[in-house]
Amino acid sequence: MAQLFPTIPLSRGEIPASYISRLARLHGRPLRVFCTDFGITIQSVIDGQQDALSKVEDLAGLRPGTLGENSIHRESPGYRFRTEWLNKAGLRRERVYACPVCLAADVAASAGPPIVSAYSRAVWSLASIRTCHVHNVALIECGQTEGNNRGDYASAIEPFLGKIAEVAASALPRPASSLEKYVIARILDGKGNSWIDQFGISTLAKVCELVGALKMKGSDVAARTMSENDWQVAGGVGFDIVSQGESGIRNFISELWRDYPKKKTPSHGVQAVLGILNEWLRAETEDQAIFRDIIYRHVVETLPVGPGDTVLGRPVTARRFHSIYTAAKEYGIHPKTARKYLATAGVLPEDHADKTDHLCLFDAVAHAPLLKRIGSSMSLKDVETYLGAGRVYAKLLHDHGFIKPFISTEEKGIGEHVFAKEDLNEFLSRLLHGSTPVGKFLPPIYPIAEASRRSNRGAAEVVAAILENRLTWRGRLAGAVGFSSLLVNLDEVKRVLADPEPDAIPKSRAFYLLGTSTRGVLELIRLGVLSLEPFRNPKNRCPMMAIPKIQIQQFKEKYVSLYELATQTGKDPIALSLELKALGLTTAFDRKRVGADFYLHSTIPSSHSLCGKGDC
Repeated sequence: MAQLFPTIPLSRGEIPASYISRLARLHGRPLRVFCTDFGITIQSVIDGQQDALSKVEDLAGLRPGTLGENSIHRESPGYRFRTEWLNKAGLRRERVYACPVCLAADVAASAGPPIVSAYSRAVWSLASIRTCHVHNVALIECGQTEGNNRGDYASAIEPFLGKIAEVAASALPRPASSLEKYVIARILDGKGNSWIDQFGISTLAKVCELVGALKMKGSDVAARTMSENDWQVAGGVGFDIVSQGESGIRNFISELWRDYPKKKTPSHGVQAVLGILNEWLRAETEDQAIFRDIIYRHVVETLPVGPGDTVLGRPVTARRFHSIYTAAKEYGIHPKTARKYLATAGVLPEDHADKTDHLCLFDAVAHAPLLKRIGSSMSLKDVETYLGAGRVYAKLLHDHGFIKPFISTEEKGIGEHVFAKEDLNEFLSRLLHGSTPVGKFLPPIYPIAEASRRSNRGAAEVVAAILENRLTWRGRLAGAVGFSSLLVNLDEVKRVLADPEPDAIPKSRAFYLLGTSTRGVLELIRLGVLSLEPFRNPKNRCPMMAIPKIQIQQFKEKYVSLYELATQTGKDPIALSLELKALGLTTAFDRKRVGADFYLHSTIPSSHSLCGKGDC
């Protein structure tokens, strides 16, 4: 092919489509027509096809291969720019961005017309480049190259060239972000040996921008609300995090979870917290897999997710942590109740009141038994129905310690006792163990309440005797539930729970032992020789007044009646009375008042002298 004349030099870093569009304008031909004239298509130049680029190089007298140095050529399933592979989302294929200061410098440095002098740099086609790293100003969007104007960079920037000095002067000054500097350096100098060099530029830039957006604006940020300036800043913020490697990414996810709006709970779990990063990471690409794996592992190892949850499209197989929110949801507990009981049990940190439900985390495995108990817990009012005991007997069972709350009102902030279902089940199992099914009961078989009343024994005593296996028979009434179904044998209850006889004698029986009358016993009590003390009747357990047996024993050791002396000596009581009187002995008490003659043992002569017999 003959060389075109006149021609223009290829500028440093210029993208091939920009060069051929300037060349077409130099010769006053529309770009498409110009390409057709020389047997090429603009699309083949845009796609970096080697034969098309070679034809343009021959036509313009360029050194072979020079156009290819800044060509972004199509390479399925994406594109390649020098040694870097890029995906479609990482490129601006139709939107044209440019640095107004660069364009002004191009025009100023050339003697030719502005439309031929100003050119587009290939790096401006990268979606992650929003700042000119040479002049530290924001790139401006010049227009579109689509349809009939596809690839016509010269036409896209032409409207700005007539006022390029003013546009350049008003350019937004800002430094290139750390992400932009890295991308430019990598394009120009190739990959290095840092951790981030393993990722494609498109993937790296996207994850940095998403991470930065979340860091700057939180989990609720929407991509549509981000301006170009926002994305530029976000890219640098995210790059500073991602470039730290796995530790930096893990710390970021932890902070993201911690900083989730305090008045909200992530009802959709980690997906809500990861926000715009979540959907992007679910795509199955090789570069993304590394980030996805890091975040997935961090989430399942440190955050409250478990079976039934998915993280970045992958199911979670085991749970390591619960939050108040997830625990309440899994065990069917109100979050406020869960927080109160977990705090009482010492599971939550002391500052838990300052944290929302999703930030209060604890070991799900270690505290599973407690959560199960909380999940099945009930108040004493609920226990009445669950045990089939009614209000009176439910309270009795608690008051006597047969059923015990696992969280009591003794704990700060607990307004009523809390009972665990498994504890109640264990109590019922012990109570009904070995019980005989009974369709209908007849005396002496009765329910506990009736047996208690008939035996004058407390229901708590009967229950204790059952649990201690002192009652050998128990029944279970068909159609009744729990405690109310229990039957016992009244005769056995009376026998097993019989009270021992008290160590006392009722005054109505003491006269017989003392050899006097009831009136005489009352007189001895009045005189203080004997006393009545309170005891419990062993049959009806009613209080009664009786004389302690020790007093009866002590009385008989100190005193002896005339009747007893007569019996011992074989003498007539009247004759013996006269004999004792002859000896000068007097009775210890007034006979008329105590109803019998009593003498002090210490004053009575030996039985030998009284009876006059050697063998007395």
